[in-house]
Amino acid sequence: MHGPAGIEARKTIARRHGPRLRRCAVRLALLAGLVLPLLAPGTNAAQPAPPSPIDELTINGTITRVTRDVVDRAIGKAESDGASLLLISLRSAGGNASATDDITRAIASSRVPVVVWVPAGARVQGAAVRILIGAHVAAMAPDATLRDTSQLADAKPDSASDREVTDSLTTLAEARNRATDWIAGSTGSGFSLTGDDALGAKAIDLVAPDRSSLLTALDGRIVTIDGQSATLSTANASVTTIHPTRWERLRAFITSPSVAYVLLCFGVLGLFLELASPGGFVAGTIGTVCLLVGLYAFSQLPVNGVGLGLLVLSFVLLGLDLFVSSFGVLTLSGLAAFIAGSFLVIDTDIVGYDPVARPVIWTAAALVIALALLVGWTALGSFRQKPKTGRRAMLGEVGVVREALQPHGMIFLRGELWQARIATTAGLSVIPAGEQVEVTAVDGLLLTVVPATTEAIAAYERSIQPADPRRVIPITGGVNDLPRRERPSL
Repeated sequence: MHGPAGIEARKTIARRHGPRLRRCAVRLALLAGLVLPLLAPGTNAAQPAPPSPIDELTINGTITRVTRDVVDRAIGKAESDGASLLLISLRSAGGNASATDDITRAIASSRVPVVVWVPAGARVQGAAVRILIGAHVAAMAPDATLRDTSQLADAKPDSASDREVTDSLTTLAEARNRATDWIAGSTGSGFSLTGDDALGAKAIDLVAPDRSSLLTALDGRIVTIDGQSATLSTANASVTTIHPTRWERLRAFITSPSVAYVLLCFGVLGLFLELASPGGFVAGTIGTVCLLVGLYAFSQLPVNGVGLGLLVLSFVLLGLDLFVSSFGVLTLSGLAAFIAGSFLVIDTDIVGYDPVARPVIWTAAALVIALALLVGWTALGSFRQKPKTGRRAMLGEVGVVREALQPHGMIFLRGELWQARIATTAGLSVIPAGEQVEVTAVDGLLLTVVPATTEAIAAYERSIQPADPRRVIPITGGVNDLPRRERPSL
């Protein structure tokens, strides 16, 4: 409608339905504000889940059976935690070849990708190189070093251990589709590569100066797990550090060469002390425990047969010296064998194992000398002491003449009556009853005596005086105060 009538009609409709239309418009705007964000791309409905955490394990030092157990536990924890990967920071000079092979097999069978990274300034050599090459992803810092045992100053070229490492590395590198030319080196004398050199030789997969750079480079990388491809997601992932347990730290401590050597020495010295002075059980108990723990520790170490034989020989010689009078010959021979065996007992041809520390060896040798001197001093003191029983024990004792010696008679000694005679050297033919005499010889049941001097009487009284007077109950008047039935018969 047009004209005044149409205008009036529109105003009437606006007055009647305007408020209702405004309310509908507001409701539509609110509904659009709620629905449109959910439909827009890149909103919360389409955001991916946060990346899985990363487990990290640090390996420092010699590769041992304890290291193998720690790696096995770390792989199991990463699998149970649902970690996206296990990152191993490695710095090692080598170690036990059998333990290293076990670690590479555990990595190969892991359901979680294992990334081994050599951090800045670190060095990996010998058997430890297998762990790096056997990883799903091998990475190094630019200034890290990868070396073969033949590059060491004291290495033995063409040794069996070097050939074993070379063959094992070739197998691992081929399994991971890595180059193998670098293993023998361009001159055939082994390899020594920095991180950049290793990447250029296609020995490793990545070069990263730090961990954050490594995680950035790993993001989106494809690895093969059990024949299936998996894409790594490491961007903004949290890192959880895996630490050795207390038991693992204790095992690592006691299986170090110097500590194992100290335990073995303490064990043997404790047993020697128990044999030299039996009855206390403290030295023997502690020695037995230390000896058993030391033997366990040595079972985890590369032992040189000659060095171990010399140690055993030294212990045998020192033990024989406790029962055989050798005037120090056995002790000196045992000490020489002990020192020589201590320097040779650890097989240092296996790269990664250090010999027993020299200060520890000399300290142990000093303890052996001190023990020998203690045993010798104790034995000398026992020889100097007057015998307590037997014929020799009666020499120098003082008795009282009960029947005059003319030159034969009876004397009272040790609560008994003895037949006695005057020694020809005394120059006397008669010693009257009541006199004190000193025994100079024993022939069966016949005692040879001389008149006792004042010094002999004093020495005898000192020898029979009890060490602790409180243990003796004094009786005034001696035996005369005892009832007649309790008096000794003379």
